[in-house]
Amino acid sequence: MSTPAETPVYVSASDPQKYRDQYKLIYPMASAELKAECGHTLGGMFWWFIDPLLSILVFYIAFSYILQSGGKEFIAFLCVGTLTWRWFQCSVLRGCGAILDAPHILHKIYIHKAVLVGVSLLADSFKFLVTLIPLFLLVILLGYPPSPFWIALPLVILTQAVLTIAVVALSAAITPFMPDLRNLLQHFLQLLIFVSGVFFDITLITPRLKPLVMLNPLTGIIQGYRDCLLYQTWPNFHYLGIVFALSLMVMGVAFALINHYDREYAKIC
Repeated sequence: MSTPAETPVYVSASDPQKYRDQYKLIYPMASAELKAECGHTLGGMFWWFIDPLLSILVFYIAFSYILQSGGKEFIAFLCVGTLTWRWFQCSVLRGCGAILDAPHILHKIYIHKAVLVGVSLLADSFKFLVTLIPLFLLVILLGYPPSPFWIALPLVILTQAVLTIAVVALSAAITPFMPDLRNLLQHFLQLLIFVSGVFFDITLITPRLKPLVMLNPLTGIIQGYRDCLLYQTWPNFHYLGIVFALSLMVMGVAFALINHYDREYAKIC
């Protein structure tokens, strides 16, 4: 016999301490989610390394042997692009349903919906940061030793993190009202990977098309990683600054929407 759902106790905006207490749940909830994910497979956390490496292997075989393009340098080029892209892709595809997929929580207790978004983002970001270790090792083994330009990597990572948070938060805010958005995002991301510089060098693009390609912020971010790790040059700080600022604006709108509809999500999910 099912028990009736508890009446949500809403937190007043005048009580910021309760908000802070809820945000403290992000880390333990994300940690529990990662542990549960590891427990569902025999490989456990090793899949965090194996899965992206298998993706790189598939792309390398397709481009180097089937399409007869690329070369020795293409391995490092592909590693940087693929791992960077996977962080964004996995975060968006899972994060867009952070609120929609949590009716078991929303119908029992009150929790600010931004916490659910934070849990999803933290879990995927942790997995990306873990995969950075083998990425650095692969880059070094492939003949690209550490250089002073590596110190700019935290700025590139931060820019991508803010962009990812903005896109995930906005999609998570809208998806409960438009569940089909998740399917649309999946197909859109399948297209986006081919125009984000994962498989091609943007320096080879004609000057006429380059401004159009650079409208995709992931293109510039992926190039920023390659500038630091492979080309031993500084990333385009001006471009990263623009992406960072615009992402902050979108993030502000996204979390404003989540806060505005905070009481409504439990009714529609």
